[in-house]
Amino acid sequence: MDAFIAYDKDYLDGEGAFLIVVDGDAIRWLSYNFEKLLAQDSLAATPIFVIGNGDPIESDGRCLVSVMPDRERKGTRICQVSETQYNWTVSEGSVHRYVGLLQGLDGGTGQAGHQYLDSDDPASPTVIVSRGEYDVDWVRTRILKNSAT
Repeated sequence: MDAFIAYDKDYLDGEGAFLIVVDGDAIRWLSYNFEKLLAQDSLAATPIFVIGNGDPIESDGRCLVSVMPDRERKGTRICQVSETQYNWTVSEGSVHRYVGLLQGLDGGTGQAGHQYLDSDDPASPTVIVSRGEYDVDWVRTRILKNSAT
C-alpha cells in the first residue's frame, strides 16, 4: 500500500492543510473506519482509529491524527495536541459526508482526483485526500523542506 499523511503549514496559500495521499485500499480503509464512528458508544474514551501510524497510512512519525466521534456535539474539528499529534473529532453529519466523498474518489475507476474533508470549525486545517495526484516521495520531500524553514 502506498499511503501517506503530512501536515503542510504552507499549503493552501499559507492556511495549512493535511494532505493524505491514498490508493484504493486506503480509501476503503478510511471509509470503513469513519463508518465505525457511528457505531461507537458515545462515552468511549479512546480514539476509534489513527491516521499516520503506518497501519495503513504512514507519516514517518511526523503526523499522527487520532480520530474520534464528536461526543460533546461541538462539530467536526481538528486540534493540535503536540508538535506531531492531532485529535480529529468528527460529527455524525461529517461522517456521512466524508464517506460519500471517499466513495466518489474510489469509484472503482482508479482515476486521479481529490476531495476536501472540511471541518465545522473554520480554524481547523483542511484535510485533502488525494489519489493519483502526488507521489509519496514528493510529499515527504516537500514536508521535510517546509519543516526546515
